[in-house]
Amino acid sequence: MKVKVIIALLFALCAGITHAEVTWPSGTYGLPMPVSGCPDDETVSWKKGWTYHDTEDDNNQNQRSEVYHMPGNFSKHGIQQKFCIKDTPKGGSEFWPEGKYCIYKKGVCPANMKDGYVRWDDEQSEIDLNDKHQGDLPDGVYDKSHTTINYCCSTKGNVNNPIQLPALKPFYLLTYGSAQCQKVSGTKVTSEFIKFDDDDEGNTDYADGAHPYGPSEDPFNLKIYYCYYEPVTWPSGTYGLPMPVSGCPDDETVSWKKGWTYHDTEDDNNQNQRSEVYHMPGNFSKHGIQQKFCIKDTPKGGSEFWPEGKYCIYKKGVCPANMKDGYVRWDDEQSEIDLNDKHQGDLPDGVYDKSHTTINYCCSTKGNVNNPIQLPALKPFYLLTYGSAQCQKLIVIDDAGDRSLLHDDGSSVDVNDGYDDDFFFYDNEEGYEVPTGKSSSGFAVAIGCGVAGAIVGTASIAFATKRILAHKARAVYDAVDPQPDGP
Repeated sequence: MKVKVIIALLFALCAGITHAEVTWPSGTYGLPMPVSGCPDDETVSWKKGWTYHDTEDDNNQNQRSEVYHMPGNFSKHGIQQKFCIKDTPKGGSEFWPEGKYCIYKKGVCPANMKDGYVRWDDEQSEIDLNDKHQGDLPDGVYDKSHTTINYCCSTKGNVNNPIQLPALKPFYLLTYGSAQCQKVSGTKVTSEFIKFDDDDEGNTDYADGAHPYGPSEDPFNLKIYYCYYEPVTWPSGTYGLPMPVSGCPDDETVSWKKGWTYHDTEDDNNQNQRSEVYHMPGNFSKHGIQQKFCIKDTPKGGSEFWPEGKYCIYKKGVCPANMKDGYVRWDDEQSEIDLNDKHQGDLPDGVYDKSHTTINYCCSTKGNVNNPIQLPALKPFYLLTYGSAQCQKLIVIDDAGDRSLLHDDGSSVDVNDGYDDDFFFYDNEEGYEVPTGKSSSGFAVAIGCGVAGAIVGTASIAFATKRILAHKARAVYDAVDPQPDGP
């Protein structure tokens, strides 16, 4: 007797606003220049300038952090600061997001910021080069023996709540109130500092109003804390992700290859089904289902390690060192009534023939699914879950700049509370049981999550299969211990 079993492959869609439309606020202001240059984009072309501080001649103790991303001369004789100046008012919002950080003043501070200044009492001897400056500078005073730089500081908000600023290129902010850096969505931040050994004789270093943190640590040798932000990039290596309807998450660092596979599904009383809310492209009918893929086929990228959590990606080559591999096999329909299995383009590692499809995976099996991880959020993307139907949490930012954590039940802070149970069923022939969870419809094969806007929802794929011979049933998916007789 033919026994009908349902095997479910679930895809959970977790959504967060993307950063593609974030622009630098309107107004005129400045930022410290990183070694990569000013963060020019389609909306802003920054002006450049610099100032040179002649520092103490006697037993000079100029100091900088071990990790340092600033250009300019740095020696026991003096320190050069370089600036990026936005001198045209055109831009996005007139308000900077609430937080605790400073920028350079150039004109009038934004309405929600407070101003202040720091004054350096630089060395005045003729032993070394005296103070000099060139190009576009922050508001202040630049003479041969003193430097005063004016600042605008955001003094409200929580330094731990990520704010939104353009994250396509590296940039700096300055700290306010403490040495702790303001979190910025979509970036990796590094805390850095410069300590200026200022004139020892009759020192008049001074700071007043809202200014960067640091001068209070040594009133005679000014110390300034900086925060270096660089974009979160896709990890290095080769791998794949499910393709969302918006396309692959291309950015300046990765151009994903595309491919697809088509599953010929059960001819007799076909029960292919998908959810009302669904964010995947590809053909879907009672005859078959098409899966589309985004494949990263060049090793270049960020860290070689993916952040610890519980989720899976498609295998393409060798799994990252901190992931384990496994596979899923589809026993597709084999009759000539409909189009048989087909495939095209770049695909995950696996086996793609006319009657079976095997797809290999790399899974992060350690870490807490409730501890949010960061991945590039410039465009929508999918992950697949591991171990349960619970989605790995991600940090997302809504269009007001508020921090939100996406929960597996769909709840979030200041984003949507809605969570849809969306189902997508495959109806396959002669499928096999899979020991990774169980839904109300049958056995769960794999679970996945995605980021695609400020909507939270789930979608699942299930397989209604025919099991003809009991002895043929075997586990075909185990991310921890792959089957020794795998494809």
